[in-house]
Amino acid sequence: MEIDVAWGRAQEMFASDVHLHFEVDSQEAHVWAELRLADGSVVERLSASEALALACGDVSAPLALVA
Repeated sequence: MEIDVAWGRAQEMFASDVHLHFEVDSQEAHVWAELRLADGSVVERLSASEALALACGDVSAPLALVA
């Protein structure tokens, strides 16, 4: 069920030209994500847990712009 929700959420994001991009700093063992527009510009930087919540459809008010 959760996979279906995440897949549907990802499809909505593709349709809206907003992409969820993950970054990894292997030296510091730190992962974060960025919401990017099709041209690559960053809309918002997210923690890994915020990105996971977004992908699973648990969107908080500040992230409503991608809905």
